[in-house]
Amino acid sequence: MHAHRAAIRVQTTNVLLTLDGRWIDRFDYTPTPQQPVAANAYFDFADRYLRELPEDAVIVRVRFHS
Repeated sequence: MHAHRAAIRVQTTNVLLTLDGRWIDRFDYTPTPQQPVAANAYFDFADRYLRELPEDAVIVRVRFHS
């Protein structure tokens, strides 16, 4: 399955670990100067990031409860 197709079905959570190792938390997310500041800026970023992954990328969602 292509990453784009899988990304469409992924529900973005409050954190995102990028391929380059950045841990991006929704509550600490700061938009770039090119991105408008909005309540959903993190989710817009995460959605765009997932859609732009290479086709051979594997998307993993991990749920952890302590």
